[in-house]
Amino acid sequence: MTIAFILLLILTAFLWVGLIGVLATINSSDAAGNGLSQAYSVFISIGLWILLAIVLTLAGVRGRMVAWVPIAAIVLVPASCAAAIGSMTLLTNPANSRWPIMVPVLAPALITFYACWVYFGILPQFNATAWCGISIVVLSILPWLAMAR
Repeated sequence: MTIAFILLLILTAFLWVGLIGVLATINSSDAAGNGLSQAYSVFISIGLWILLAIVLTLAGVRGRMVAWVPIAAIVLVPASCAAAIGSMTLLTNPANSRWPIMVPVLAPALITFYACWVYFGILPQFNATAWCGISIVVLSILPWLAMAR
C-alpha cells in the first residue's frame, strides 16, 4: 500500500507542476490559446483534486488522523478546488495582480503535506492538523472575497 501511496503522490506532483505551468502562462497567447489554457487548467485542477482526495483517504485509512478531520476534508477539499478554479478566473483578467496563483499552488501542497504527515507519522509532536486546516480555509475564502469587490 505504501508503493501505491507514493505513486499517487508522484502523479499528484506531476499534475500540480502542470497546473502551475499552465497558470503561469494563462494570458500569454492569443484569445484561442488563452481559452485552451483556461480549459486545461480546469481539467487539470479537477484531476488533481480527485487525486488529493484519494491520497487523503489512503492516509486516513492507514494513519492516525484526528477524528473530525474526515468530516472537515469532505468540505475543505472540494472548497479548495472551487477556490482554485475561482482564482483561475481572477488570473484570466490581465488587469488583476498575480496573487491568486497562490491558491492553486499552496492548497494542494498543504493537503499533500498533511496526507504525508498522517500516512507516514512524520513529526508526531507537530500539530499539523489545525495549521493545515486553517490555512486551507483561508486560501478557500480569499478568491471569493476578491471577486466580491
